Amino acid sequence: MSGIHVVYRFFVHPLIGSTMRATIYVCFLLIFISVQGCKLDELPSTKFLLEKPSAEFIVTNDGCTSSCTMTFTSQSTTATDYFWEISDGSISTQASFVKVFTSSGSYTVKLTVTNKAGSSQKQVVVSVKAGIPSPIADFSIVGSDCIAPCEVAFINKSLNASSYIWSFGDNSNTTEINPTHLYREGGNYNVSLTATGAGGTASKTQQITIRATAVPKLWDKTFGGDAEDVLMNMVMNPDGSVTAGGYSYSGISADKSESSRGSVDYWITKIDGNGIKLWDKTYGGSSLDFFNEIIVSSEGGYLLGGTSFSNISSEKSESNRGFGDYWIVKVNENGTRLWDKTYGGSADEYLNFILQNKSDGSYLLAGKSDSGISGEKTQSAKGGGDYWIVKINSVGVKLWDKSFGGAELDELTSIVPLSDGGYLLAGFSASSSSVDKSSSSRGTIDYWIIKIDAFGNRIWDRTFGGSGVDKLYTTQLTSDGKILLVGSSNSGREYEKSEASKGGLDYWIIKINSTGDKEWDKTFGGNGDDEANSVFQNSDGSFIIGGYSKSEKSGNRTDDSRGNQEADYWILKIDANGNKIWDKAFGGSGKDELLTMVGNSANNSLFLGGYSKSSVSGEKSQASKGNTDYWLLKIRN
Repeated sequence: MSGIHVVYRFFVHPLIGSTMRATIYVCFLLIFISVQGCKLDELPSTKFLLEKPSAEFIVTNDGCTSSCTMTFTSQSTTATDYFWEISDGSISTQASFVKVFTSSGSYTVKLTVTNKAGSSQKQVVVSVKAGIPSPIADFSIVGSDCIAPCEVAFINKSLNASSYIWSFGDNSNTTEINPTHLYREGGNYNVSLTATGAGGTASKTQQITIRATAVPKLWDKTFGGDAEDVLMNMVMNPDGSVTAGGYSYSGISADKSESSRGSVDYWITKIDGNGIKLWDKTYGGSSLDFFNEIIVSSEGGYLLGGTSFSNISSEKSESNRGFGDYWIVKVNENGTRLWDKTYGGSADEYLNFILQNKSDGSYLLAGKSDSGISGEKTQSAKGGGDYWIVKINSVGVKLWDKSFGGAELDELTSIVPLSDGGYLLAGFSASSSSVDKSSSSRGTIDYWIIKIDAFGNRIWDRTFGGSGVDKLYTTQLTSDGKILLVGSSNSGREYEKSEASKGGLDYWIIKINSTGDKEWDKTFGGNGDDEANSVFQNSDGSFIIGGYSKSEKSGNRTDDSRGNQEADYWILKIDANGNKIWDKAFGGSGKDELLTMVGNSANNSLFLGGYSKSSVSGEKSQASKGNTDYWLLKIRN
């Protein structure tokens, strides 16, 4: 169309008389004009209709159960703008949108659509059914800022739940709503609550910190000469002092005021309540004399016991019977020797324990014998070593002796007096069912106890053990008339042993009744060897278990090793049911082994005794005197 101009003429013309419909006609004419201005032609006009939008929408998932979602989709045509309103205050400007309803009820949904021709609206009512609410787990803690042992209360604040499971972080659980829990030792514990209801399950975990029990050391003292000195046992005196006994290789030097008699001697020292040495005494013959036991005599003074290889010489007034013999020495309260006696057969005897009968002042001497009928031994050997018990009167005259054993090695380590006048003999056995042993062996070595009457006649025996080595070293008659058996075990969970091994050797504690039936057993230890050999009963029925530990901080041991796992004193407190309350280690940079404990319940003090190879380090405040020294600690129990 060269040389022609196109002119567009637009006009809007509402329909005459139309007031209800806002329909609009858009008209235009196309006029063609030549470049000279002459009108050439005019095309017919064209009409376009633009209507007001109609609001329409559909709802997906109307009538759902909370919490739930609905989708709202506009079906409107010719709309250019959208405005959704819901009666809970929600709005949207999208053509379609998704809404989450968390509460049940009826909701009005209104859509307004708009274009240039106008707007329109539509509203509907949708419904949301009531659903089953999900539980919410929540709790608060009261009393967690405490020193073990202590009780902590837990307040349950959970919603929409009907049952609960609490985990306290120490392998204990409960289903109580608002529980109180006793934490027996310090540490960090993750406490979790799982709340369950008709709507499902929810959990919450919080960590609490219980402060460790402080076991204050009141003092420690080192006693020794220039060689090897090993404290084996001690007793508490009425004035609060202790008399400690052991064996010594030392001559006159440092704390040892008397010369050696032979290669090894008994060495006794009395120490006051503040750790000051009052006196020391040496007893021995010309050879080897190994001290093992001391008791306070009812007639005054002390009875000392051990094993002697000496003939008549120095304080030893009787010749030896074979090799090693039982040797007892009676001394007064100042350590002056009154008399001594030797008992034995043609082979070796090792004295481990002395018990005095309060009724007549007689003594029972307990240990191991390898001898047949000879010397003071009136019964033949049963195996490779037997329990040997000797009853003597108050001046050392032998009344009777008895041997008990199986076909292998058996060693008696402790005696418990019983209310019926009899005794419980306790030790360990490598024998299977044979001779006096009625039960088969559990492992290599087992705990073995024998009930005898007042005259030494066997009534029954019991064996306790696992598949490994279990050695019973000491016993305790409990305040409720039962008996605690204390020793060490490397067995796992089998036979009478109900708990797994913690490492190498562990403390193994068994409580039995008067007929020898096991009530419970407990295993305590770290990742190394831990051997229990001492027990002390507190006035509240709890117990202190003592021994030595070669473990690092692990398992039941909460303190670091002092001496690179050579050995530390290690004590733990348990309640009347065997549950651990606390533990504490003491030691220096060398080897330190706890072998005995005595206590005073009146002032809650406890004396720990053994030997030390450590210099000043850790809890050891005094320098070594020689190779090995007596090491005595007083602590607050």
